[in-house]
Amino acid sequence: MTEDLSREIFGNLDDSSQKIFYTLAFISCAIFAWGIWRRVKLWQRGRPDSQRIDWRAVFHNLCTRALAQRSLRGTRPKANFAHRMLFWGFLALFIGTILVGIEHYGASIIGKKATEPLFHKGVYFVIYEITLDTFGLLMIGGAVWFALRRMRGDSSMEHRTADWLVLSSIIVLGVTGYLIEGLRIIREATPMPGISFVGYGCSKVFSSAGVNQGNVSSIHFGLWWFHSIIAFGFIAALPFCRLAHAIAAVFSLASSPRPLGQMEPVTMEEVEETGEIGVARLEQFTRSDLLRLDACVSCGRCEDMCPAHEAEKPLSPRSLVQDLRGHMEASSPGPLHGETIDAQTLWACTTCNACNDICPLGVRPADYITDLRRHLIGEGELRGAPAASLQKMQRAGNPWGLPAQDRLTWAEGLNVPTVQDNPGFDVLYWVGCSAAYDRRTMKVARAVAQLLQRAQVNFAVLGPEERCSGESARRMGDEFLFQELAAANIETFTRHNVKKIVTHCPHCLNSLRQDY
Repeated sequence: MTEDLSREIFGNLDDSSQKIFYTLAFISCAIFAWGIWRRVKLWQRGRPDSQRIDWRAVFHNLCTRALAQRSLRGTRPKANFAHRMLFWGFLALFIGTILVGIEHYGASIIGKKATEPLFHKGVYFVIYEITLDTFGLLMIGGAVWFALRRMRGDSSMEHRTADWLVLSSIIVLGVTGYLIEGLRIIREATPMPGISFVGYGCSKVFSSAGVNQGNVSSIHFGLWWFHSIIAFGFIAALPFCRLAHAIAAVFSLASSPRPLGQMEPVTMEEVEETGEIGVARLEQFTRSDLLRLDACVSCGRCEDMCPAHEAEKPLSPRSLVQDLRGHMEASSPGPLHGETIDAQTLWACTTCNACNDICPLGVRPADYITDLRRHLIGEGELRGAPAASLQKMQRAGNPWGLPAQDRLTWAEGLNVPTVQDNPGFDVLYWVGCSAAYDRRTMKVARAVAQLLQRAQVNFAVLGPEERCSGESARRMGDEFLFQELAAANIETFTRHNVKKIVTHCPHCLNSLRQDY
């Protein structure tokens, strides 16, 4: 019953129309390729990435983070759902178009006539039509939702005039596609038209409006060309509008992200070779860093999650990324520090990594900040209390500059063993500077010690031998002070044969797990 079901690919178009179609298709694709090449040239200004490509991880990330859209999570559930509708609908229609092209060119290669389909027929054709009609509705629904959200203005998403053109183009492409399908059903008197259920509904509307076999060809021809011109314009404009993020985001999401809170180390050899530390110029970011600037769609999720921005500090992670992107695109950019990114913006960041965690496209604003901070530290630009804390950390092993002998004050009356008292301990309790010296946080350390004792855990503390983990120094930008403190602590761990560490401090935990 379904064996004869099919449709002509270029039905109602003569040879000259097809030639014009191919010419316009070539021009639009050439403009698209040129636009992508412009972006690639900008990305190549960065230094090569040191991380090796794990192709298995790339494939896994593409399937889960990009195609399955698992990176969309947390806040804005309605927007996440609408984005999935738009993405999956657009992707399905894109694949469907490719399949039509394979059908057309495959039939031409083996010499079949246009009226003799190669594989676009029978059961396959039924599944194809139902699937594409369904996903087309998803695409239109997602685009309409985003358009309505912009009309309401109830989101921190950055709004641009070009966004209306993009959303309008998607909606027009989807709607005209269904209208053309309805006209095709009338023109070809398609058997079992109900499999193209949306197009079939459109054909009923056209029929009630007086469209019939006598006048359908001219209407179909005009609307088909209107649809094609919109499609070609959309393809050509894609690298130059906000939708370009979809291309950069695929590469951003495919890469294996560093664990949250982990920073790329800097060696003294690198500093001696270049004479610089951190990022003073755009070219000192990696190529992946620059690519991720284009992946940013300015959705504002990072800004919504930023505690510094909430506290009205001079920091917006979104603005920082967009400013860096503008600097990358500028033909004659000014200085990166001071003019593009203000020092107060960098020092306002608490490096909580909430912006890195929430971004669905793999953009990492906190990483840009710490790289830029390293340069400021190297140039001696840090002043006031933070600079004094770093000096005290280097001199006394803690940010307050207090004596190492006072590190066990918190444990008075608890009979807490040190590594000297209990050299055969199983677990080292890492207390951290705050619990050792801050009267309020001492209560936490005492509670943890009492819990360990109640649980009969064989533990010990380093006491005066414990030094700051260096986590705050590293995130402030002083890489070599961190390395100095870390090396001293690692030597202590080795000397006392430390195998397991317990700590209540989230900062120390992150540093011990990710940095050490």
